[in-house]
Amino acid sequence: MNRNILIIAIFCLLFIACKKSGLNEVAETSDTTSFSVPEVRSTLYSRNLHVYVNDKVDIHPELFGVNNDWTQVTNANFHNFANAMSDISAKIIRFPGGWESEFYKWATNQTPGWSSAPVVAGASIGTLKYQMGLHGIAYGIVVPTNAAMEKTINTTAFNNAVDSLANVALAAIDSAGAANVKIVEIGNEWWLQYAAGSSRANKLDKYVKIAIGIAERIYSQYPSHTFKVLVNGDWTVPFEFTTMKNGFAGHSNAYNTLDGLALHPYAGYEPKAPYASYNIADLQTKLQSCVNNFNPNKKYLYCSEWMPSRAVNNNKAYMETANIIPDFIQIFARSRVNAAAYWPPMNPTVSGNGLFTYAYTSIYPVAQIFKELADNFYGKCVSTVSDSLHIAGALHPDNKLYLYVTGGKWDATTANITVHGYAVSSVVSVTRFRPYNSSNTQSANGYITDDMTASYAALSSNVVSFDMNTLSPYEIYRIVLSVSP
Repeated sequence: MNRNILIIAIFCLLFIACKKSGLNEVAETSDTTSFSVPEVRSTLYSRNLHVYVNDKVDIHPELFGVNNDWTQVTNANFHNFANAMSDISAKIIRFPGGWESEFYKWATNQTPGWSSAPVVAGASIGTLKYQMGLHGIAYGIVVPTNAAMEKTINTTAFNNAVDSLANVALAAIDSAGAANVKIVEIGNEWWLQYAAGSSRANKLDKYVKIAIGIAERIYSQYPSHTFKVLVNGDWTVPFEFTTMKNGFAGHSNAYNTLDGLALHPYAGYEPKAPYASYNIADLQTKLQSCVNNFNPNKKYLYCSEWMPSRAVNNNKAYMETANIIPDFIQIFARSRVNAAAYWPPMNPTVSGNGLFTYAYTSIYPVAQIFKELADNFYGKCVSTVSDSLHIAGALHPDNKLYLYVTGGKWDATTANITVHGYAVSSVVSVTRFRPYNSSNTQSANGYITDDMTASYAALSSNVVSFDMNTLSPYEIYRIVLSVSP
């Protein structure tokens, strides 16, 4: 077995700006938001990372999905949104979005009763279906649970609300097209919200009964459905999915209709109270625990909202946030995630983390690296091992190994890459993505791409070495190797 070691200088940090209890989004009003002063960097000299090519798992293309933002994307401008999604190679869109899903009326395309309802309604399901059809992009939907979550459990009002929600779910699936919709999520983590102020255990019990009612109706109406039906919960508390599973006892039709989970992994590298449980270092283990706890035999996993959240990433923005995106994709792939949908699609919803300007006139560094990975991170995801450094790896069917190394906040350092299990035949290319402004890594400008193939130093047939962050912190390197088993 041949050996290869990869190393780079990086310490990526993340953020949490979630749509759930205690992790509310911080909505910005403009892209002129002042961010933190770049950190003082420590010096790293030479670091070593390892890539184990024989340890590989499938990469699902629909990891590269995006949430719709119904509050901002209207029927009039949805074609621009759809074009933007196609331009960054998005593979699936989540509709209508997040919180609005709990108030959305499928028959009227309105959100009555929602305190954040926009003046102009967002795009309709008909517009979504038409535009996604033009671009060949899949879509999933979220059906509401709020109407019953606000009622007292096991009352006539609660039972009637569950029955009504089941009817709404069937109507939503019909509107979306039962033969075409990819995913149906039961709720948007609404049971983690206020839900009439009851205890968390009571809210979970409510949600399970609502999910049973909806899933049983889906089973009756669509016994041969091809779309995935998913329940949701808190990825930081895996044991609750065992409780959820137990709640389905005696309802085998409902339980067997469900295909897995929809989770919202907002996470980061600097989790501090009250967000200590949102550590990206625990993400893979917790994702796998959640899905195994609920049903080890049906493990479809959809990260239907995710982002390097600012609350646990020391307020990272733009190119700094882009440095964390490859980490998430590597973790998702290694966790056997089937699909994912990034949030937010645009600023100013979460300035510094969006993909586009509101007018779609330019894309931010996060969108650039998203497209880069959507286009090139496919095939098999290989295992990587590092300490404070981070690397993502994809083995293509033609035995081209794509490696993404992120420089983080550190000073210039030598990165050493060694690959285990496969022989390195040649270095095909080395490409650097660097911040537009080397003195301001929180600039909204897109990153600059440099061909660095001539600058790498091959230490041996198994090791490739190069210098990172020579012009700026937060550089990203893409190394393409030709390998053979």
